[in-house]
Amino acid sequence: MKHVFAFLPLAVFAVAACGGSSPPPETAEPMVPAAAPPAEPMPAPAEPPPAATTKPEPAAEAPPPAPARKPAKEIVTSRGSVFMLSFSESDIKQSKVDECAKKAKNDEKKNEECLTKAEEDAKTEGIRFEQDEKGNWFWVNFVKKGDKETINNKVEFKIASETENKLTLATVGKDTGKKPMKKVPAEIVIEVPDEQTVVITDPVRGRLVYKIS
Repeated sequence: MKHVFAFLPLAVFAVAACGGSSPPPETAEPMVPAAAPPAEPMPAPAEPPPAATTKPEPAAEAPPPAPARKPAKEIVTSRGSVFMLSFSESDIKQSKVDECAKKAKNDEKKNEECLTKAEEDAKTEGIRFEQDEKGNWFWVNFVKKGDKETINNKVEFKIASETENKLTLATVGKDTGKKPMKKVPAEIVIEVPDEQTVVITDPVRGRLVYKIS
């Protein structure tokens, strides 16, 4: 027994030596709070749009003055001016409408043919004012079909009075045309409403409107 007890401490010592001592517990590192992400910069306040500047409207330009129209005398006595009868604007249109309706007797085709012929005939009639080699002025009424011209009336005149849009012609002598007036009126009034138009009121045919050709 003595030998056992002597050995036992040595064995215990060996066991203790083999097991070794436990390593010291690791020291926990102190917890460091995570750094907060940097705050995003606040957007700059939007600048208000620039105030609209209203440009003053330019003053309206005054329209240019209308060119002065030629006086009636100049329009009528312009060399080479020829005025052709306007059927639609003259009183003869209505007279032809009545005449054709009477002839056609409710026949629509005949009535249309009659009016067409009346309009075509009217387009061949014209007037002009011409001066001879002696300086005398004449009012001439003619009919022109193709190259053939027939002068129905030719009356000498002198200007008795004038305004910007009207002439009064004092007739001189007889009508020397191929279809002369039985009685030449002492005066012929020529209305000139614009530079393209002359108007004569005939005692039989009514108001006749002629347009420059």
